[in-house]
Amino acid sequence: MFKDAREELFVKHLIAVAALAALIVAYPAPGSPQTSPALEDLGKQIERLREDLKTSEALRALGKDLEALKEGQQALHKDLQDIKTLLQARPAAAAAPAAPPAAVLSVDGAPFKGEQTAKLTLIEFTDFQ
Repeated sequence: MFKDAREELFVKHLIAVAALAALIVAYPAPGSPQTSPALEDLGKQIERLREDLKTSEALRALGKDLEALKEGQQALHKDLQDIKTLLQARPAAAAAPAAPPAAVLSVDGAPFKGEQTAKLTLIEFTDFQ
């Protein structure tokens, strides 16, 4: 079939180059537009999966934030219960302050206005110098 080994090697190389050229033509380079509808659909599906993955990651982050908020709320609730317990344990007398004692001053002989038998007397201390 072949005259010598060199001719056989040349034909094998020619077949390999032709096969490589066919592969290059059949499969577009990365970044070049896809012409096959099946490849376009596959590209769209990949993009949807990427978006779903981003959404899933965002939801996981929100879940972690929600758990942290729940823990903080539980801690605040416990603190509030402790405060209520302390306030209920306080004596009732301490809650309402007692009225101050009545002050009795003698103003006999001092000038005044009004009735001498009034229940309330206002005393004004002034310095007219």
